[in-house]
Amino acid sequence: MTVSKEEVKHIAYLARLKLKEQQIKHYQKELNEILDFVHQLSELNKIERSLKKEIAVTNNFRYDEQRKRDLTQREDLLHRKFLEKGYLKIPLIFKK
Repeated sequence: MTVSKEEVKHIAYLARLKLKEQQIKHYQKELNEILDFVHQLSELNKIERSLKKEIAVTNNFRYDEQRKRDLTQREDLLHRKFLEKGYLKIPLIFKK
């Protein structure tokens, strides 16, 4: 998107400024640079949002994989001899 000379003149009219032709060209260039910068920021924002979505999908996958690993560890404990009534029974460490 570019700003035309007529648009700069209209902005100057709304701000009640009297600009010479050289000033109009100067402000036209500056406004176009500002708009280009804003456009670059919006593109960067789009990229950032897509990366966040990608990270969220990856994290969900990792979470699911962790849950699967946790379930297999629990199943392993179920088959061990020191499981009693659903609780882990370990030998005494301290004597009374």
